[in-house]
Amino acid sequence: MIPRYSDAYGPGVEGATWFRFLGSEPGMPAAGAEYTFTGLDKAGEEIPGATDSDIWVGVKPPDPPTNVGYAVTDNGILVSWDEGPIVPGSFEPAATPQLGFYMLHLFRVGTWEMVYGATSLRGSLHMIPRNKADFVQGKDFGLSLSELEDGVYRLVPRVISFAPQGSLGQGNEYNNVDPAQEIALTIQGGKVAIG
Repeated sequence: MIPRYSDAYGPGVEGATWFRFLGSEPGMPAAGAEYTFTGLDKAGEEIPGATDSDIWVGVKPPDPPTNVGYAVTDNGILVSWDEGPIVPGSFEPAATPQLGFYMLHLFRVGTWEMVYGATSLRGSLHMIPRNKADFVQGKDFGLSLSELEDGVYRLVPRVISFAPQGSLGQGNEYNNVDPAQEIALTIQGGKVAIG
């Protein structure tokens, strides 16, 4: 059973109502194995037509962002990182069409609610905006820094790769994070302090 999940990307995305689920199991999936997902109603009965399958291809994993740095500016927090090597056909964020990407997630410590997310990043530099008016459509989601409550937050950089085109897999292949690269920050009275 995988529980229902929502985050900064979910509510009201593109005016659509959709459901997301998230869970994890220890260990790695079996390369080439088929995994089937079935939607159930409140009574635990299968919802007709709400079944899909995927195959985890098992390509080489991309390296998560390293040497993560930051600069607090008047416009927000400028985050930078060292890019990892490409994984041909699975992780080529600068390519056209884009294959895989970098992401930034900002979680409130204690509740672990994701309050801000940046997605589909092609390179190693991104500004977390202080003001909502500076959000880049399709890249920035959730709350701007000026909208966040006082508290402690964790910034988590990650890398996403895809199943190669033409393979039996579909969608995400890896979602990699190095916990040592996370950044702690505190917001107090609208001021951002890192560390």
